[in-house]
Amino acid sequence: MLAFGAAYSPRIRMGRLKEYEGLLADQGRLDIPENMLLGLQWSPTQDLSFLFDYQRINYSGTSGLGNPSFDGTALRGSSGGPGNGWKDMNVFKVGVRYQVTPALNISGGVSFNSAAYADEDTANNVTAPATFRRHYTLGLGYATGPNSKWSVFYSLSPGQTTTGSSALASAVATQLSGSPTVAGQESLVTRQQSIGVQYSQRF
Repeated sequence: MLAFGAAYSPRIRMGRLKEYEGLLADQGRLDIPENMLLGLQWSPTQDLSFLFDYQRINYSGTSGLGNPSFDGTALRGSSGGPGNGWKDMNVFKVGVRYQVTPALNISGGVSFNSAAYADEDTANNVTAPATFRRHYTLGLGYATGPNSKWSVFYSLSPGQTTTGSSALASAVATQLSGSPTVAGQESLVTRQQSIGVQYSQRF
């Protein structure tokens, strides 16, 4: 059996964050980006399902994250000012779900995405080090009754490093030399693990 799904969300315009008016473009605006999702589920048997998703997140349409990074030509927080240099992201997800018994099901999945920003924008993303490129998830669900269920999951995002020129070292070198000078390097790496437990009850 085949099943298809699609979802779309336009950019959500958020109110300005007054505490970040001097950091985020357009006087502290951090909108939620437009995103699109296409999904396919293939169930060769009643108990086994394979799932495939493609998601597109258009960060370039949000000024706070998508505007070009700081280059000295405009102040942070100004109208149309510098952002984090984030690029539009493509996300591919593959998952499998198996109904072991009428009460027990297990699932697993993996997600791959394009880089949020280029290496040369590393220094501008110290406050938002989203270096993740892969996610792995395992889950288990157990129905304790016709209307109640326990679920647990474990998720791992392995470390991914980005490296670019150092904004601080370059600024110091420029002051000392009297002309624009690139100096030093900065690296960011993030690794994340999550464990979740959920109980649901239908009434």
